[in-house]
Amino acid sequence: GLYQTEVWALTAYHRALSSYFGNIQWGYGSAWAVVLVIIGIVMAVIYLRVFKFGELVEEPKIDRL
Repeated sequence: GLYQTEVWALTAYHRALSSYFGNIQWGYGSAWAVVLVIIGIVMAVIYLRVFKFGELVEEPKIDRL
């Protein structure tokens, strides 16, 4: 049926801004958006630590002649 499968960001949009069902739920949509941002930040930190981003941006360790 309608809206059986959709990504989380679209769920947040439909709850907060779309009035297909006649009820706009600003708080529920905002809560979804905050959860998605937190998940994104956590995943970014994990990604940076797994691939050792700090080592990639360091000065090169090449001996000078």
